[in-house]
Amino acid sequence: MAQPYQQQVDSLHKLLQKATSDTTRIRLLRGLALAYAQMNEGEKAIRIGNEALSLCRQKHLKFEEARTGYSLGTVYLYLQNTDSAIAHYSITRQLIENESGPDAKKLYARTLGNLSNAYSLKGFEGISLQLLISALPIFEEMSDTGSYAITLHNIANKFLNANEFRKAYPYFLKSVSLVEKDPTVPGKAGLYLSVAYLMLELDSMDRVKHYLDKAEEVLTAVGQTREWSNYYAYKASYYTKSGKFSLADSLCRKAIAQQAVYPDRMNLHNAYSMLQENFFVQRRYREAKVYAALINKMAREDNIPTFLIASLHDLSDLSKKTGNITDAYRYLSEYTQLKDSIDKKEAAIKLSEMEMQFQSSRKEQQIFELQSRAKMQKLLLWGIVIPLILVILFFLYLFKQRKVRTIQQLQSLEQRQQIEVTQALLTGEEKERHRLARDLHDGLGGMLAGVKLNLSRMAEEEAPQNTTLHSAIDQLGSSVNELRRIARNMMPESLLKSGLQTALKELCENSMSPKVQIIFHAFNINVNIPSQIQIIIYRMIQEILGNAVKHSGASWIMVQCSQAEDTFFITVEDNGKGFDAAQEYEGMGLHNIRSRVTFLKGNIHIDSSDNGTIINIELNVAV
Repeated sequence: MAQPYQQQVDSLHKLLQKATSDTTRIRLLRGLALAYAQMNEGEKAIRIGNEALSLCRQKHLKFEEARTGYSLGTVYLYLQNTDSAIAHYSITRQLIENESGPDAKKLYARTLGNLSNAYSLKGFEGISLQLLISALPIFEEMSDTGSYAITLHNIANKFLNANEFRKAYPYFLKSVSLVEKDPTVPGKAGLYLSVAYLMLELDSMDRVKHYLDKAEEVLTAVGQTREWSNYYAYKASYYTKSGKFSLADSLCRKAIAQQAVYPDRMNLHNAYSMLQENFFVQRRYREAKVYAALINKMAREDNIPTFLIASLHDLSDLSKKTGNITDAYRYLSEYTQLKDSIDKKEAAIKLSEMEMQFQSSRKEQQIFELQSRAKMQKLLLWGIVIPLILVILFFLYLFKQRKVRTIQQLQSLEQRQQIEVTQALLTGEEKERHRLARDLHDGLGGMLAGVKLNLSRMAEEEAPQNTTLHSAIDQLGSSVNELRRIARNMMPESLLKSGLQTALKELCENSMSPKVQIIFHAFNINVNIPSQIQIIIYRMIQEILGNAVKHSGASWIMVQCSQAEDTFFITVEDNGKGFDAAQEYEGMGLHNIRSRVTFLKGNIHIDSSDNGTIINIELNVAV
C-alpha cells in the first residue's frame, strides 16, 4: 500500500467520524473513494463512491449527486474501467447540462474533459477531440485559467497522439503561456513533459532539454509526486534520441521503480514504451518485442483499445523484423479487425449522438411551438382582460374623483361658513367695542368730567382748605383718565387716524411699566391693508401683549412686525417664565388669537420654555 495515499486515507477517515452535515459526509466519502482508487484498491473505492452517491439521492441533493457521479467516473478511470467511467460521466452530464450557475458550468466542462479521456482510452479519438473542443469555450467564458490551460493541453495531446504535430504545437504554446502567467494553475510539470515529447517528435533536441529542465524545476519544488515517473520516461526518450542508450535504460528502470510508491498503470505503460523505443532504436528488436508484448498484455487486462491497437501494430512490425512472418500477419490481422471495429463503433456513437441531437432539436421545436401557442393564447386573454381592467379602473377613478370633489365641496362649504361666522363675530365684537367706547367716552366720561369740574369750582369758592375734597377731586380725575384709556383701547383713535404701525407703537408704549420694557420694530408695513384686517392684527398683538405683561413675569418684551407682499409676519418674544400652551389654551386667550389667525388663512407657532416664549405668526393680508 502506497504510504502517501495511506496518510490521506487515515486523515479522511478521522474527519468522516466528526462530520455532522450530509454535504460534509458526501464530500469526505468522495475524497476517500478517489484516494483508494489511486492506491489501486478498486473494491473499496467503488463501495465508498456508491455510498456517497446513495446518500445524495436519499437527501435529494442533485448537484452533490452530479459531483459524486463525476468522482465515481474518475475512480473508474483510475481503475481502467472505461465503460463504467463513461456511464457515470454521462449521467453527470445529463444532470447538469441545463444548469446555468458557475459551479455547474465548471463541473459540466470538466465532465466533458474526463469523458473525452475515457473515450480516448476506448480508441474513439474523434469523439474525444470533439468533447474537449466543446468544453474549451465554457472555461474561457468563465475565466477558469487552470481548466482552460489543461483543456488546451489535452487537445494538443490528441493531435500529438495522432501524429499531427503541427496542429498540436499552437495549443501547447497557448497552454504554456497561460500556466506561466498564473502560478496557481495545476499540472505545469505534466504540460512541460508533453511539450518536451512533442519537441522529440519534431527532432528539436534543444527545446526538448529546455522543457525537461523546466519540468524538473517544478517537480523538485513539489517534492515526491507521481509525475517523476513520466519525467524519467520522457528523459529516457531524450537520451535514446541522443544515442545515450545506457542512460535511457537506467532512467526507464527508475520510472518503473516509482510504481512502488505511486502505483499507476498509465505511468508504467509510458516506461515500457520508452524501453521498447530504446531497444528499437538500437535494433535490438527481440528485447523491444518483449516490452511491446508487456504493453499488449496490460492493454488487454485494462481493456484499453487505444494501447491495444498501438501494441498490435508494434508487435506486427517487430515480428516482421525478427523474421516471424506468421506472428506478424496474425498481429496485423488482429490490428486491422480491432481498428475497423473501433471505427464502426465510433461511427455508431457519432450517429447516435446526431440522432439524439436531432430528437432533442425536434423536441425543442415542439416545445417552442407549444410555448408560442400558449403565448398567443395568453396575449389574447390579456387583450380582453386588460381593456376590461382599464374600464373598471376608469370608473373607479371617476367614482373616487367624484367622492373627493364632494368631500372638498363640503369642506369648502364648512370653511366658508366658519369664516362667515368668525367674520360676523369679529365684526359684531368690533361694533360692540366701538359702541361701548363711544358711550364710555362721550357719555359716562363726559358726566364724570362735569362732576369733577363742579367739585373743583366748589372747592375753590367754598372750601379751599379742605384737603379731603381736593383728594377726592384728584381721584375722580384719575378715574376719568382711566376711563378714557379703556375707551381708547376698545377703539384706539390712532389706528383709525394714523394707521396700524402708529397704533401698535402707541400700544407698546402704553403697555410699558417700570417693571416691563417693551421694544417695538416695524418693517415695510403697507398702509393700504384693509381696516378690518388692521383691527384683527391689532387685537391679536394686544391680546398677546396683555398676556405677557400679566402672566409671564418678563422684564422685557420685543414686538416685531413686517410685511412681504401679501404676507404679514408677527414675532413676540419675552424672557419670562414660559407656559404650557396646551394646558393654558383657554385661560390665556389663545383661542381668540388662533381664531383670528385661521380667519386670515395664516399659521401660528409657539415655542415656550423656562427661558421665555417666542410666538411667530404668519397672516395673509391680501385684499
